[in-house]
Amino acid sequence: LTERVRQEMINKQAEIDRQRAALKVEAQRLEAVVAERRWELAQEQHSLDMQRQTIQDTQNEAAQVASASSDPVLVEAGGAEFETTVATLTTPEPDSTLAALVQRSLRARALKALEGGWDPSNEELRVVIDRDASITHYVIEWLRRGEAGLEGVPEPLLRRLQLEARYWRLAKLDAACERHCG
Repeated sequence: LTERVRQEMINKQAEIDRQRAALKVEAQRLEAVVAERRWELAQEQHSLDMQRQTIQDTQNEAAQVASASSDPVLVEAGGAEFETTVATLTTPEPDSTLAALVQRSLRARALKALEGGWDPSNEELRVVIDRDASITHYVIEWLRRGEAGLEGVPEPLLRRLQLEARYWRLAKLDAACERHCG
């Protein structure tokens, strides 16, 4: 009987050892899964932080643009100067090349102010473009007044204005010229 009890104990100990080994393997597998999930979560957190920073940067830039929207802008084209505002050049057609040029000029001015302690409020924003002054006048008038800026403009000039609209990617002005030309 004692031999049998001893054999049963040996068998039970072997079973316990097998279960212990299986549990150890499972614990190692679970630790690897947890480590991998922690890494994935860290990556997701980093991605969220980057997105949060991008949103914050965009909000800051939008706030700068909003605060600068009434700022005066001097547009120089073909030897002529046109006074207008940031809002006039950026609001009606925000996706245009002209709006992007003004936005880039604003960012450059803000960066210059940050780097050198220069106060941009003492200086008018200047945008110099190598374009025909007579057409630039009509572009700015349209940006100020919309359709009313095209009233009385002869068709040949409207066609030139339409080409200028396409150059600056002013889609609404392009469409308005098309409507007025018939």
